[in-house]
Amino acid sequence: MSLVHHLLNPHSSSFFADDEPVLQSHSLTPGVDVPLFGQRSTWSLLATQRPANTPPSAWAIPLRLLDGPWNLRMREIAMAMLNPTHSSILTQRINLGDEPAGVTTLFGHTYRMKGLAIWASRNNLPDDLSQWHLADARRFIEEKREAVDPTSLGANISVVRLLYRLSRVLTGGGLVGDPWPGMTSREIAGTVGGVAARTKNISPEVWFALVKSAWTYIHEFSPDIFAARDSLRRLTDGGIRGYTGSRRRLRLYLDDPDSLIPLHTDDRNAPGGTLNQSMLLLLSGTVVDSSYEKALGGSMDKIYSMINEGRTMSGGLLREPRQVVRQDGSVGPWHPGFSKRSLSMELTQLRAACYIFVSALSMMRDSEVREITRGSVVEYYGSPAVVSKKRKLDPAIPTEHWWIIEPVAEAISVAEKLSLHDDLIFSARPFHRTSALEEGVGEYFNSGLAIGRFIEQVNRLTAWHGLHIPSGKAAPHQFRKTMSMLVGTHDGAEIALGIQLKHVATRALSNRVTQGYMSTDAEWSRMLDSAIEDAHFDRLKDFYDDYKAGRPIGFGPGAEKIMAEFAMLEKHAETLRSTGRARNGDARVEYDLLRKARVPLRFGKLNHCTFDERDPTGAVCIENASIGTITEPRPDMCRPDRCANSIISPAHIPIWSAEQASLTRQIASPKVATPRRQVLLRELEAVNNVIKKAEQ
Repeated sequence: MSLVHHLLNPHSSSFFADDEPVLQSHSLTPGVDVPLFGQRSTWSLLATQRPANTPPSAWAIPLRLLDGPWNLRMREIAMAMLNPTHSSILTQRINLGDEPAGVTTLFGHTYRMKGLAIWASRNNLPDDLSQWHLADARRFIEEKREAVDPTSLGANISVVRLLYRLSRVLTGGGLVGDPWPGMTSREIAGTVGGVAARTKNISPEVWFALVKSAWTYIHEFSPDIFAARDSLRRLTDGGIRGYTGSRRRLRLYLDDPDSLIPLHTDDRNAPGGTLNQSMLLLLSGTVVDSSYEKALGGSMDKIYSMINEGRTMSGGLLREPRQVVRQDGSVGPWHPGFSKRSLSMELTQLRAACYIFVSALSMMRDSEVREITRGSVVEYYGSPAVVSKKRKLDPAIPTEHWWIIEPVAEAISVAEKLSLHDDLIFSARPFHRTSALEEGVGEYFNSGLAIGRFIEQVNRLTAWHGLHIPSGKAAPHQFRKTMSMLVGTHDGAEIALGIQLKHVATRALSNRVTQGYMSTDAEWSRMLDSAIEDAHFDRLKDFYDDYKAGRPIGFGPGAEKIMAEFAMLEKHAETLRSTGRARNGDARVEYDLLRKARVPLRFGKLNHCTFDERDPTGAVCIENASIGTITEPRPDMCRPDRCANSIISPAHIPIWSAEQASLTRQIASPKVATPRRQVLLRELEAVNNVIKKAEQ
């Protein structure tokens, strides 16, 4: 099609028909409309699988942002990237691979294309891209370089390059050449060799307070929240709707000497301490939404008499919330009282607490946390783990496991009790308008808003429960970044979070992280360096105490190395005592020597490691690596059953035994395919060897 014809028909493509569906390379959800190429406003792509952390409005290509030739240009680019094996693409010998581009990628490209279109108009550049000089495209990127970070700059470079790469399927043509021939986008953006992750860590004071507050909600406050919810459900389900008999039921309630009058807590509907009329009627067995005076009738004198006598309770759904010690040292209920509205808020708070806790201590991405389904916590090598469930079966996507600590498993269990979704635990029931009972957890779940509102609500009630979270940024992507920094910089550390969380760093280290996330943080390092050293020494001291008491510390070549180190240390201590340089029987002598000795011992979940960078010979994990470049062991390549640095301690045996039982059950299943059974048999043989050595 000529440029003149195109200018006369700016919405018509030379390569794609207006009535073509834009999704031709995807598995589609039956019954959901697929947009056609000719639609120029918005392409909603809800017919494809949408991630749980992406709202429906963002699962689309917002073509309405562009008009004229730029709208058609973006539609053609999107069509090509969504359908990389389309006949028009193959005919023009353009290789886009086999996998369609992601919806979020094209969502972002549309906004960047809009920015380019605005810039071109401001600089009086023609709509015909073939008339552009390549220097024009380079000038656009150089101006962007001053305004955006390197990662965003790289995305803009990708959009500009698409105008050349796909020029043969752009009506009217595209750029005449690559503005940066022979250079990669990372070289152009200045990110060669990688850049430090631009995501900032959550500050220590915010991290500790946030995780502690979330855990307090999950472990200590959730029973009260669920009890209030059960009370509201019971009253609502058992109540009579309408006014018939309401006055009689109210009199019976008021005549009961155990009855209390519910009062509002401070909220937008009524000031604290005033009569909660709807809750009073609900307690008496009547469910009405308005015109409370009709049901209250002539009972107001009796009601206010009871209030004056002190026969009241705050909220009305829970008489005795959990007692806590507050910041001023006083003891009292953690919450001012549960009404229908405050219950809704606390259900929302509890779900946010579960999300925060799981995100902070599992090292899962926001998208991965949001995809957690009911029943996802399983036993994996004897420890709890979250297993990814394929909501849309795809053999190309492997099942993954994230090792978690027991409190995280508890948080997931609590979130399951809150969820209204049939499958996901951090999502609303699809297309469902909730009742007042479900209001707090029925709305669409936004991870970032949930965190912000949790902090705000916690601080609003500090005087009641004693929790407080300092001001500071805490966003979903920062949780993984912060924990990655901690376990990447401080391997195997036990991180104190104001609560006793065992093995969190060791288990988190088993989950995959982006290497850039592991860059150190000076603010955290100053606080953690000495704490981590102390935590490591405490475990090493326990190991030494077992040796001194004659208890087995484990087996394997690594155990022999450590016992030899301990024997030399013990001999040195005796020498000091015999020469009078230390008091006899003073255990601190040996502990001081132990701290100074810097024994190369790393504590792990499946085994302990005695890797010494001064002599790495025998380390199976680096067998195929260049010895001169190795300064740390590689946990992902560890072979505890045959490494010269491995110690299998008595504490490890239950985990290996659990895996032995699990493998045995899988092998015995008639559903296991022969190739898979062979793999399981080899794994079982390695596990059996470990247990056999332990029993010798």
